[in-house]
Amino acid sequence: MEETFTFSNGRTVRVQRVSQLLLRTMNTQFPSPEPPVVKTELGEEENYMDPDYLVALGVHRQLVGEKLLDLLILRGVLCEIDVEAVKQLRADMKSLSIELESNDKIVYIRNLCVTDADDVRKLQQAILIQGQPTEEGIQKAAEEFKS
Repeated sequence: MEETFTFSNGRTVRVQRVSQLLLRTMNTQFPSPEPPVVKTELGEEENYMDPDYLVALGVHRQLVGEKLLDLLILRGVLCEIDVEAVKQLRADMKSLSIELESNDKIVYIRNLCVTDADDVRKLQQAILIQGQPTEEGIQKAAEEFKS
């Protein structure tokens, strides 16, 4: 089942659900860093407040978030890529000595469709929740069933 999704800049795409097993597989490829173990009066304990661990955890979360978004774009977004816009963006960025991702679909969605964090959040929700029952949908179905 597909649904239409509109970004805040007016560009539209179709979205479809992505397998939860595929998402789980992706997460196993990027395990969280292990906190350091410190000796305390009670024995050895993991130190979840270690500054280096907190930095590593932040970097890990950023990496996984980026990979998750790319996976959702590749598997959950169906669209016609504006090839000319992607080509122009690549040229603009190259003039600044910046290389973009090699996948045109990821470049198109991330850089030409998404305008802010709200777009990212809504796109992720549309893909992950798409097709699942909502409170409104359940209520509507219950009312229609009564008739």
